Amino acid sequence: RSRRGSCQFPAKVTAFIAPGTVFVPMHWGALWAADAEANNLTHPHACPDSHQPELKACAVQLKLVIPREPSGIFLDYNNK
Repeated sequence: RSRRGSCQFPAKVTAFIAPGTVFVPMHWGALWAADAEANNLTHPHACPDSHQPELKACAVQLKLVIPREPSGIFLDYNNK
């Protein structure tokens, strides 16, 4: 969650990204699951020159959520 909103995603702890870093594919969204839109977390700031939204960095807090039942829609790409 962030100051702007919250989302739910499956998580995997890995040594492949820097400690303290969270990566969420930005193309995930309502197509994949309810509450899975990463842009719910981001802020509305934009570059003053290009007007590109600053969507790729924001402070978040992680919270463990135990699902009531598996959704079955998230794929495990490591165990094909």
